[in-house]
Amino acid sequence: MQCHAKLATLPNTCTAEYNPSTMASPSTSDRPEPAAPRSRRFGNRERLRQHAQFARVFAERCSAGDDLLVVYVVSNDLPWSRLGLRVGRKVGGAVRRSLVRRKVREAFRVNKVDLPTGFDIVCVARQKAADRSADVTASFCTLVVRASDRYRGRGCADRRRTSPDEAPK
Repeated sequence: MQCHAKLATLPNTCTAEYNPSTMASPSTSDRPEPAAPRSRRFGNRERLRQHAQFARVFAERCSAGDDLLVVYVVSNDLPWSRLGLRVGRKVGGAVRRSLVRRKVREAFRVNKVDLPTGFDIVCVARQKAADRSADVTASFCTLVVRASDRYRGRGCADRRRTSPDEAPK
């Protein structure tokens, strides 16, 4: 007997209409947690990893800062933004530094649809960012918008160095 002939002999169970009131729904505790949509993840393409990428952002010197963070931006000619983090030992021990990195990554991941696109962003954490009461998300979003507006308007053009050997003004 061929395969398609076997299928013809099986009863067709797909003809019944779907009625949600007669169907038993599984309890919410039995269902696995749905995965985050792809657009909400913090993927590899959204990370700055290489030294040359960080150096390019710092050389442009277009920044905005407050008492929690300093954010540097430069255009990357991509349809998405990328994030790099720099959390020094002054912020605290390894646990505190990791906490600050997670907070900033989460701020970027959750708010990336509202943030300007096409920028390489480097976020440098200050000591106060490790405080429990610090609102890193609000600070990060505000500073990224401020720095990107400054970059687009070339408000930071007068501060750019012509060569890395020059001393800052």
